[in-house]
Amino acid sequence: ATGDNTDAFHVYRIAYNRTDDFYWVWRDGVLLYGTDNQVGIFGTNSPFNDSAAFFIGDFSGNISGEWEVDYIRLNPADVAPGP
Repeated sequence: ATGDNTDAFHVYRIAYNRTDDFYWVWRDGVLLYGTDNQVGIFGTNSPFNDSAAFFIGDFSGNISGEWEVDYIRLNPADVAPGP
């Protein structure tokens, strides 16, 4: 999935299933990299083989290392993946 993140404010949601070690990522309510019927991103396939590290993007352009986050909301409850 691709998209210009500089065109507007975007909301990302990341859900993690610790039993299966999978992540699901949505941008503005749309599941990235697949459909609801497909599995998420396997935790050990993340960069540097560290499930604690999570990078968003395809790194196809110039990586400036600059970005802004307005807020982060965490919910430790077990929830089913969904928009």
